[in-house]
Amino acid sequence: MSRAREAVNAGDHRWAATLLHHVAFAEPDNQAARELLAATYTRLGFESEAGIWRNIYLTGAQELGDGVVKLTTSVTSSDALFETPTTMLFDVAAVRLNPDKAAAQPLKLNVAVTDRDERHLVSVRNGVLIHEQGVSDPQAAASIRLKHGELVMTLLGGAPVAARIASGDIAADGDWHLYEALVAMIESPEANFAIVTP
Repeated sequence: MSRAREAVNAGDHRWAATLLHHVAFAEPDNQAARELLAATYTRLGFESEAGIWRNIYLTGAQELGDGVVKLTTSVTSSDALFETPTTMLFDVAAVRLNPDKAAAQPLKLNVAVTDRDERHLVSVRNGVLIHEQGVSDPQAAASIRLKHGELVMTLLGGAPVAARIASGDIAADGDWHLYEALVAMIESPEANFAIVTP
């Protein structure tokens, strides 16, 4: 703290922010460190010419003073998801995959998106989701046939797979529970997270 104050007094705000950041993480209840770090971030924000850096510094200062901002709306438009190419949906699913759940249950299934005349092979092994467009595997444990909208609603939207199977909106050959298991491995992102505090 004393070195950080010396840096602030010397006008070396970046070094002060680095030191205070370490203090804030080591001692989350140190209110003096949090206030000085917020003031330092505010100063850096006002000194920044680039809008991105200014926003980053001022967001950090706001979080230190008011806590994590609570977002109430989704950052992804459902309309955008319904227009997203299938390969990109699987890319999003791969990023959201819980590796611990995925490591516990390797699987391979064919996915046919009927309204777009697409075939995809989806494999999960070693905690990673891999998808291949235009590929099917006769050895896959299940084959799922569904429309693009059903894929969006189940894979990323949280719609229950069993209900969509029962209604006939999703057709399956083999063990359709594997698709349900895949969906259970996909986690929704947390919109409200700390940026500069532990």
